[in-house]
Amino acid sequence: MTLESLLQKIALVFSFLLCIALTFSIFGIFTAENFKYVGYALIVIVLVFCVKNFFLNKAKIWFSAKDIIAILIILLFCFLAFYFHHDITRGRDEMVHLVSAIQLTKYHSLEFTDQFAGLYSGFQIIDQNHFTPQFLPNYITALGSGYIAFGMTGLYLINGMLLFFGLIAIYYIAKSFKNSVAGLIAVSWFGTFYVAFWFSKRLNSEMLFFALFWITLWYFFNFLKTRKTVWYFLSFLPASLLLVTRGEGLIYFGVYMLVSAIIYFTLPRSKKDRLLQKRHILLLLLPLYVVVLLGVYLKKFNAEYLFSQIKTYQGALSSFSTLFLIIIVLLGIGILGLYLFVKSSDRYDYKKQRQRLLLYAIVIILTGVETYFIYSLIRGRLTWSFYRIQFSLEILILYFFFIFILLVFSGLFRKIYGKKQFYLTLFALPSFIFLVESNIAPDQPWFMRRFLAVFIPYIIILATYSFMKMKLIPEKKVLVFVGVLTLNIVIALPVLAFVDNKGMSNTLSSFSKEFSDDDLLLMEPGWDWQKWSYAMHFLYDVNVIPNLSVYPDHFFAEELPALTEKYPNWETDTTDLMHIKHYHDQKRIESLKPYLKDYKNIYVLTSSPFKYPFYDVLNMDFIEETKWNYKTLKPSTQILGYIKTSGSDMDLKVIRESQKNTPPRTTEEVSNSLLLLKVKDPNKLVIKENLTEQEIVEYRALLTTLLHK
Repeated sequence: MTLESLLQKIALVFSFLLCIALTFSIFGIFTAENFKYVGYALIVIVLVFCVKNFFLNKAKIWFSAKDIIAILIILLFCFLAFYFHHDITRGRDEMVHLVSAIQLTKYHSLEFTDQFAGLYSGFQIIDQNHFTPQFLPNYITALGSGYIAFGMTGLYLINGMLLFFGLIAIYYIAKSFKNSVAGLIAVSWFGTFYVAFWFSKRLNSEMLFFALFWITLWYFFNFLKTRKTVWYFLSFLPASLLLVTRGEGLIYFGVYMLVSAIIYFTLPRSKKDRLLQKRHILLLLLPLYVVVLLGVYLKKFNAEYLFSQIKTYQGALSSFSTLFLIIIVLLGIGILGLYLFVKSSDRYDYKKQRQRLLLYAIVIILTGVETYFIYSLIRGRLTWSFYRIQFSLEILILYFFFIFILLVFSGLFRKIYGKKQFYLTLFALPSFIFLVESNIAPDQPWFMRRFLAVFIPYIIILATYSFMKMKLIPEKKVLVFVGVLTLNIVIALPVLAFVDNKGMSNTLSSFSKEFSDDDLLLMEPGWDWQKWSYAMHFLYDVNVIPNLSVYPDHFFAEELPALTEKYPNWETDTTDLMHIKHYHDQKRIESLKPYLKDYKNIYVLTSSPFKYPFYDVLNMDFIEETKWNYKTLKPSTQILGYIKTSGSDMDLKVIRESQKNTPPRTTEEVSNSLLLLKVKDPNKLVIKENLTEQEIVEYRALLTTLLHK
């Protein structure tokens, strides 16, 4: 038995356990008792496996020294991800994953009861005060499994485990392409890349997608190498689990099923292989079961988010200008003509020229994109619908990822890639969608989430293969490898041991102990430090209402057109604007009153006693001042607001200024000095009659945003 075979079996057990945990969460039986039974069964299976293989059959585990080195390197990366894992965050996606995992262990189901959950983004209402996470359940289930076993530490252990399986799969895939050295290089380059360092320490579902996708391909390429059809059919289990991990999993699963089936049925097979195929076909029940689980989940809990993601990509891909589409069509015609020319030429063997042809096609497409970009600048009508492609390319360059892309281009020019690399490309094709439409805020490093799971590892594997096929003396190869590795480490060094928001969990826990079930905490309007309300409410049980969210903006947006028609001069006339503001505040107060009557004590948390709009400063007593201090990574390219308001007149200077410090390598000390005030008479609500000039500008901007949604 080889070490690779043993690790594949362990990854298979992980996939099975994930499938079982998913069953528990969807059917509402996610309990510690049930996990105990699973644990007992797992112990029995492991004992039987060990007795059968190592005692009865006297099997030995075969491995090379390089395999052990690879595992040690991977374990080092996993240790760094675990030990320096970020503290709790203000981010919605991560907090929803964290909160939902904890609620899953508390309510034993993806459905939970909470009268405040509707005030927070990321939760889908099922019934009155009954909610479910809007995100697909697989990553939440994985985190919940870790939490039910080891608490908060278990969450970080799960992330480390996912990184381990993904890196092990990458190592053996790269090894199967060339040799063990290629596997070591691929793991080293990916593991030290800035994006891998950063996101392996965060609670994002891309980590699970990363592990499952590369386990799937690991099994597939092992099937190609050994011709053991069992691994081909077993690959469908992790592939199908992509469906319940992220919205794009549907595309990846469809592509994998189609492409792998075509490859499988075109391979030459013996009569014995055909008999094995009939027996192994029963393994298709595994992905079928996961598909059934997805159907039950969508019907029972939440179908809207998955379908909204599909609609978002459809809308984005249809938003390109007609001119841009014409350019793409012309490029396609040109590429086809070039292909036919090469194929018909007597001087060239077109089969050998296909890789260069692909390289030329890529160069032509990039030239077309850059030409249209320059044309848009000259015309003075640069729109985000086109520029987002250029933006993605620029960001990849700023992360120095172009080094790996150039290595891939070099490989295409030298025509060194074979069938395996071609198959890998087909499986990874859906990741190229994110170059066109990332469907994510452009903030760095947040934006790079979209490329973490598939695109970056795919390019690095191909770059490694290209590097290994270079005809260089060993000394020069070592120099290139060390040079790229050093560059990776230098770029990522500031975030290597950095813990984002370190200490905030202790700060919030201590502050939250001051409140009881009889208390309600209101927060000053805004969505900055107010985001800590996720942790305060769901982790530390404080009854808190953030950002006046009792009357959501999307409700007001539905009424706004009628109001602006009634008060048409709101953009220039302050009186008309104040009429709309008065109506808006009245609706907020009406929505707030039902919460106030249920609590004995009402508190306000604010940066200034004058900033909470519905209670006069004389109606509040000072209780204490609290300071929330922590270090965080200073992001770059925070231009989402500019994108929404710039329309077809984007200023490239603004974009270039925002791209400074990309990738983010500087940290900043955040200090929030907040006042805790107690309301004397909760029923004495007021509406501000006057606004400052700054408040007028901000409120007009809010109305403009809501009108254009």
